[in-house]
Amino acid sequence: MYRLFPELGYSKPDTEQALEDILREKDTSQVPVLIESLRFFFDADTQEQAAAALRELTGQDFDPREWDKWMEWYGSNRELFRPPEGYAAWKTNLLSGIDHRYTELLADAGETARIDLTEVTWGGVVIDGIPDLRSPKALPADGAAYLQPRDRVFGVSINGEHRAYPLRITNPHEMVNDVLGGEPIALAWGTLCGAGIVYSAKIEGKPTTFGTSGLLYRSNKLMYDRTTRSIWSQLLGEPVIGTLADSGLKLDYFPVNLTTWQEWREQHPDTTVLSRDTGIYPPDVYQSENDPSSFYFDYRNSPRTMFPVWQRDDSLNAKDQVIIVRAGGVSKAYPLRALQSERVVNDAVGGVNVVLVSGSATTLSAAAYERGGEVFAAPPGYLASDPNGPPPQELRDSSGRAWSVREHGLASAVEPSQVLSRIPTHEAYWFGWYAFHPDTELYAGR
Repeated sequence: MYRLFPELGYSKPDTEQALEDILREKDTSQVPVLIESLRFFFDADTQEQAAAALRELTGQDFDPREWDKWMEWYGSNRELFRPPEGYAAWKTNLLSGIDHRYTELLADAGETARIDLTEVTWGGVVIDGIPDLRSPKALPADGAAYLQPRDRVFGVSINGEHRAYPLRITNPHEMVNDVLGGEPIALAWGTLCGAGIVYSAKIEGKPTTFGTSGLLYRSNKLMYDRTTRSIWSQLLGEPVIGTLADSGLKLDYFPVNLTTWQEWREQHPDTTVLSRDTGIYPPDVYQSENDPSSFYFDYRNSPRTMFPVWQRDDSLNAKDQVIIVRAGGVSKAYPLRALQSERVVNDAVGGVNVVLVSGSATTLSAAAYERGGEVFAAPPGYLASDPNGPPPQELRDSSGRAWSVREHGLASAVEPSQVLSRIPTHEAYWFGWYAFHPDTELYAGR
C-alpha cells in the first residue's frame, strides 16, 4: 500500500508522492482507496489531487466533494477496480483513527468477511455511539401518558406477553435488547432503510445482546454481538465479519407490528410499553415523530437516502414501504399502499399459500398468515362501510366460514382448534430491501 493518508501517520508530502506514484504506475487497484479517502481528506488541495487521480484512472468526472456519487459509480464497476492486497488492514487502520476499538472488531476482516469490504462505510458514529437499550423499564398501558394516540409503535407479542416499543424511543437507540414472554430478543431498527426486525437474541442457544458497530453496508446497519463480537447484517440477521462469519448461522425472528399506540392498545389492553426513563437520555429527548426536533425527522420526510446505495430499482419510489414475506426459501416484497387498497390478498410465496391482511390507513402495515387451501376475503360490507377503517378482525373463506384474525394466527370459528399460523415478516423501504435482493419478487397488485 502507498503512504497515502495523512491521518494514518503519513505526512502530506508522503500523500502527494503516493498520488504521483499511483498515476505513474496507472495502479487502478487504488481506485477504491482513493474514493474512500475523499471522504476524509479535509485539506481541499489534497482532496482535489485525489479526485484528479480518480478522473485519470476511471474516466469519470465527479466533484471531489461528491463522495456518494463516486461510491455509487464504483459499486456498479467494482469488478473492474478490485482493491489492492492489504486493503482490509488499511481500512481497519483508517477506521481505528476514528475509534481505536475497530482494531479489535475488524481484526480478521480480511480473512472472514462475507461482504465486499469496499461497500462497508462509516456511519458517522463510533462503536455504541448510538446506545442500545438493555432490559429497558416497561410500564402498564395506563402509565404511558407521554404517548399520543397516533404515535407509531412496534408491537410485539411472544408467548402471550405483549409490549409496545414506541418509535420515539427506538429511533435514538436503534437497538433494544429485552426479554419478552421469556424469550431474549433484539429489536433491531434499521432507521436508514426502514427495517424493524425482532430477532431471537440467542446464538447457539445462549442469550446475548447486540450493539451498534457504527458501520453500514449498503446503507444498512451492521450490528455486533457481545458474545463473539462478530459483525452481523441487521437486514439479513446473518454474521458477515468475524468469528461466526462462516458458521451458517441465521437468527430466528418474531412477528412485529408497526402500528399506532391507539390501535395496539385497543387490540392488546394488557400490553406494557417502554418508559421514557431509559437512564440514557432525559425523558424530553423522546419527542413524537411528528415533532421536527425528533430523531431522523428530516430523513423520514425526504425522498433521498443519506448514504450511497448503488443497486437501485425504480419500480417503486426509494422509500416506499414494503412488507417482506419469506416462505419456502423465497422472499417476496409487497408494497403496503397496494395492500391498503386491497386489504386482503391471497397469494403464494415459494410454493406456500399465504394471505396478507392490511392494517388501517393510519398504520400502513400488514400481517401475513399461512392459508393452506383456503381463499380468504373480508367480511361482506367491510370495505363499503369504511374503506380506510381498521383492519378486519374476521375473514371469510370461500365456503363463507368465519375465521378470527388473531395475533398468532387465523382461528376457525367453526373449529377453534384449527389455526393457520402467522408468518414472521418485517417492513423496509424499497431501496433498502432491493439493495440486498435485486432478484426479489415484487407483488404487482390486482
